Amino acid sequence: MPNKMIVIHSLLLVSSMIANASFADITVNVKGKNGRDSVIQVKGNLGKMTSTGEKGYLVYNTATGVAVHADPERGTYMEMDEAQINKQMDQAAAMRKQMAPQIKMMKEQMANMDPATRKMLEERMGGMKGLLDGVDSKPEKQSMPKLTKTGSKKVAGLKCEAYKVTSAGKHVADVCLMKSASGKISKQDFATLEATMKFFRDMAKKASGIMGGSSRQVLALITEKGVPVAVEDKQGGDSHTVESVSDEELSGALFTEYKKLKKTEMPSLMQ
Repeated sequence: MPNKMIVIHSLLLVSSMIANASFADITVNVKGKNGRDSVIQVKGNLGKMTSTGEKGYLVYNTATGVAVHADPERGTYMEMDEAQINKQMDQAAAMRKQMAPQIKMMKEQMANMDPATRKMLEERMGGMKGLLDGVDSKPEKQSMPKLTKTGSKKVAGLKCEAYKVTSAGKHVADVCLMKSASGKISKQDFATLEATMKFFRDMAKKASGIMGGSSRQVLALITEKGVPVAVEDKQGGDSHTVESVSDEELSGALFTEYKKLKKTEMPSLMQ
């Protein structure tokens, strides 16, 4: 009997060790060009992304497919899923079509401004400029980006496959994709990390399609499955590379603290 209890205890201990190893928390530190760094954290089925210089952060739940954008400075958070994002993109397209005459007139006026004044106005427009660029023109026929494998390497201890990204015959980016668990990242954590990155990648693709003109968002060009651990934008000169990975335990509060803020709904662009 004692021997039987020892065996059972040993099996329970091994099972516990395997479970803990499968669900180990991870923190991925990403180094960006010009100090644009970001941190990606994973705990179970939750992924969190924060960026240097930004007050807000994003949390994605792979089990529910719901993402949260938290803005502690304003004291609010907003939930969104794929259906809501698609609705926003449809509204943006409708708004762009509706505003075409006014925007065409504005662009003609801007064309007659002196360079300094025009640049100042474009800077004030911020992200809206991309939305307005293609408003009075026919949508461009976007060529599908092509990824050509160039080899494999390790980045911060993570195995990845290197690709050259071309679009419309131009070399637009280099990317290294982690295709499976590697280094300190377990199989379960990789699944959460991949699902989180896919959600944000799909958002980038939809946004680039609605913005008009050609997009330089490298995430929108990546068609291969996997987690990008090194990205270099050959056109915009931007780059992001995983610098380090930690498997230290994370507090669950890091992923739920947004619930202390006031919940708001996604605004309608047509209101």
